[in-house]
Amino acid sequence: MLIKYIKNIIETKNRKECTRIANSLEILGVIKTKLERFATARECFEIAKNIRENAGGNKLLLAKNYRALSRLDMIDNFSGAKQKLDKAIELLKSDLGAKSPEVLKEEKFRDDYFGGNLTSAGKYITRGFGKVKEYLGLKDNYKKEIINDFHLIYEDLALCE
Repeated sequence: MLIKYIKNIIETKNRKECTRIANSLEILGVIKTKLERFATARECFEIAKNIRENAGGNKLLLAKNYRALSRLDMIDNFSGAKQKLDKAIELLKSDLGAKSPEVLKEEKFRDDYFGGNLTSAGKYITRGFGKVKEYLGLKDNYKKEIINDFHLIYEDLALCE
């Protein structure tokens, strides 16, 4: 029943209701990320992104979805992470301008992880060692920086802490 209701809202492109649903999914995604339930978090952000793309609306909020999906991809396998981050930066630039602090922060984050420099190589190696430790049943904090970044993206969701 609820799924049918949500599909109807999306199909009629009731932007106000679509925004509410997407916002709720993002909150759930942040909570699931904090709980390290990354597959469920990815689903929440993916659905929120699809809703925002189909219903139109705020580019800044859509960019947040792409940023979150990029970070979730970085935790698991890096597959598609850079493309999603590039899309987020493109949306941020079109909404805020190329020199805004938020755009510059995301570009630095991208360069740190995907720049082909010593910093990005170091982060990749650290992540690799973290994966090995995790496989061996040991605790590692390689995900911590990426997870903590969700607090920066969704700073208004500090209540999820």
